Amino acid sequence: MKTIRGTRIQLQTPKAEQGFAMWQLARDSGVLEPNSSYVYLMFAKFFAETCVLAVEDGTPIGFVTGFIPPGSPQTLFVWQIGVSAAHRGKGIGKHMLRELLRRLESKSVCYLEATVTMSNDASKALFTSLANEYSARYQINECFSAEMFPEGGHEAEWTYRVGPIPIQS
Repeated sequence: MKTIRGTRIQLQTPKAEQGFAMWQLARDSGVLEPNSSYVYLMFAKFFAETCVLAVEDGTPIGFVTGFIPPGSPQTLFVWQIGVSAAHRGKGIGKHMLRELLRRLESKSVCYLEATVTMSNDASKALFTSLANEYSARYQINECFSAEMFPEGGHEAEWTYRVGPIPIQS
């Protein structure tokens, strides 16, 4: 467990029972795409090593869910980042990503990927800022066109790939 310097916010590996809190944060965010509570329970149980939960005074205030894709052992794919409305704009998302990258150094993870819609200015800024912080390149390529989404009205998802990120060990 790591504490963000100058705060009471602890960054921890989630436990299965905390998947519910991650789901609540996503549901209440007003900005994240809604998913089944089962998805968050599954991430917290089976992919906990590649997830982070931010907790302040015992209350979950943010999370990152991610995984290492089969066939890409040097890549962390970030599936979702959520921070409570009261805590947004304070760099908590970036702290959680740094913590994951630090935690995964021993696995030689040096790339970070996520899909982002073009209207998601916060995520675009986060990933480009992270690339600048690590003096790493970033690429943007279309992942899923809007036409691929069966429900219609969904924006295209673009892959942001940051790296290689220097391994500090």
